[in-house]
Amino acid sequence: MDSSQKIRYVDVTYSSNGKTLEVNCELETGRKVHHVKIAKATCESPPHGAGSFHDPSQHAIYMDRVEALFRGK
Repeated sequence: MDSSQKIRYVDVTYSSNGKTLEVNCELETGRKVHHVKIAKATCESPPHGAGSFHDPSQHAIYMDRVEALFRGK
């Protein structure tokens, strides 16, 4: 992702085929849509309702994943 672009809005929904997630990202100059395969369950526990902010190290892991998605890695 171009570092000069800022993300304004992100929406994640199941695609119509139910096999992928559709990630809609609204940027300053347009939109991008990514289709992500739904991963099999892992031993990692999902974040709790209050978010990952209570555990800074886990929050950093989540944010690294988001950044990698936008960089296309």
